[in-house]
Amino acid sequence: VDLIASKDGIVHIIEVKTRSSVVYGYPEESVSHKKISTI
Repeated sequence: VDLIASKDGIVHIIEVKTRSSVVYGYPEESVSHKKISTI
């Protein structure tokens, strides 16, 4: 997790992923189900 912010009572949890191509998949695909569950 890189950033945590809130606005209008909503908490936003942001993970920054940078890729130069989609050869290895899209950035959102690299966030595991385990990490999502933990958050």
